[in-house]
Amino acid sequence: MTLADLKRDATLGKIKLELIERYGQTGETIPPRCRGIRKVIKTNSVEMTLETTDGQKSYLRYPAAGLMEYDGEMLTIYQAGERELTDEEKRIEDEFRRMQSEYYEKNPYGNFYWHSVEYYKNSKAPWLSGSKPVKGKCRTYNNIHENGYGMIRDNRVRGEAILKYRIYREER
Repeated sequence: MTLADLKRDATLGKIKLELIERYGQTGETIPPRCRGIRKVIKTNSVEMTLETTDGQKSYLRYPAAGLMEYDGEMLTIYQAGERELTDEEKRIEDEFRRMQSEYYEKNPYGNFYWHSVEYYKNSKAPWLSGSKPVKGKCRTYNNIHENGYGMIRDNRVRGEAILKYRIYREER
């Protein structure tokens, strides 16, 4: 099943959700407000509103479609995973480093910041700037010592499961 199926089931009021795992926590280690079977009381294009057991509202934002699994019985949401840079991204980064090096050779006391902002903004991989996600991707600086480039956090790559819900169906 797909994200569209989940949205449809939630919109029709056919499902209730029970959080059974949250960032590796289960049972009593899940915060009390998040426990119990929660009714879907409202949906829109980006999230569903759930009613907690104490009558409060909580919100579940829909992730990128590739970051969720929905089979009608369980809903699993993953965090975005990390990947190595592609060859194209490495080429863009190598060109950036060359330009930066040339700039500082000519201007040892200069500031390359605005040049870098413009360079990445106009490149085919603006997410390499690392300042904010662009098209579901963002540069991280993890593992730079290993690969020399850092990593890309990408919504198309599944990371660890962060939320697992059991689905309860209501027949109308």
